[in-house]
Amino acid sequence: MPGIEIHNTCDCRVYDIRQQGQGSIDLCGEINYGLSSKPPSLPSLLLWNEEGLRRFDKFAHTPSYYLHDKELEILQRRSCEIAAVVPTGSILVELGCGSLQKTGQLLRALEKQGKSIRYYALDVSLQGLTSSVGQLYKELSNPSLVEIIGLWGTYDDCVSWISTPSGQDPVETSTITFLWMGNSISNMEKPSDASALLSKFKQASEAFSLRSQFLIAADACEDADMVQDAYDCQTAALKAFILNGLSHVNDLMGDTVFHLEDWSCESEFDPEKSQLEVYYTPLRDVTVNGADGETYHFSKGHRIRAICSGKWGRKLMFEVASAAGLQMNHAWGDCAGLYCKFISL
Repeated sequence: MPGIEIHNTCDCRVYDIRQQGQGSIDLCGEINYGLSSKPPSLPSLLLWNEEGLRRFDKFAHTPSYYLHDKELEILQRRSCEIAAVVPTGSILVELGCGSLQKTGQLLRALEKQGKSIRYYALDVSLQGLTSSVGQLYKELSNPSLVEIIGLWGTYDDCVSWISTPSGQDPVETSTITFLWMGNSISNMEKPSDASALLSKFKQASEAFSLRSQFLIAADACEDADMVQDAYDCQTAALKAFILNGLSHVNDLMGDTVFHLEDWSCESEFDPEKSQLEVYYTPLRDVTVNGADGETYHFSKGHRIRAICSGKWGRKLMFEVASAAGLQMNHAWGDCAGLYCKFISL
């Protein structure tokens, strides 16, 4: 069995692949570590609970957030070409699947090409995962060739799952394709972190003689004004999404650690690093009580990093792939050249 099967009301199997004590993230521990760090930060995973996914989807449909529409444009125009690189009888694993609103374009193209595919959707939010895979199954109208399965866990849990002999359903395949959509690769703190994670997936696949390939979406926009407008924290939908991260901390701690009325958020784009960072910002001097018993003091305006979003063009993505021992073979872009989807082997 590929983990512990979770009974659910959707029409797809969902498995718990969390590796307790062997790679699953201790969020409370990460929160304490981040609050004590200089500069301070909070884990970006806090943003991706079920409520966070719902709020992000609302934000992603705001007019200035170009990423959603550009990636959808690529999938609508190029889905058949992209599907052509995925062999029949193989495994497709989507990393951090979210709401799966765009994935259907690719899975429909695979069905149209007559390819038998076992598709796994990985996410850290169980409720969000079961809801998303159930909705995707309905949208595809009971697919006959593509099997949809949910995996509950983190990236590291997925690496362990692949690395475990019993970690996969019995399936005769020689290829596993990793799908990383939504520019999520650039949410890693540094490009080297992204390379390290890609390398882990590659090595885990090779351990079982599986050929691995990666379909990765990356935001290549270099227009600083356009990027800043897309992540304008005065936008109500973005502010609601970011501040939900603090609500998630309160839920985890079982106490009101962060009083939301004392906090706002702001963003800043660094063109030299090709990276945008979003911060939690206190509106007055505040005290935060950590789960470790420590007390953390933040003065008005003392920012705590919430998440970063790199704007990685072809040159940087080539470097990320090369550092992971991968070769970039092809790229599909939108008409304006703002967004790309890459295939690396």
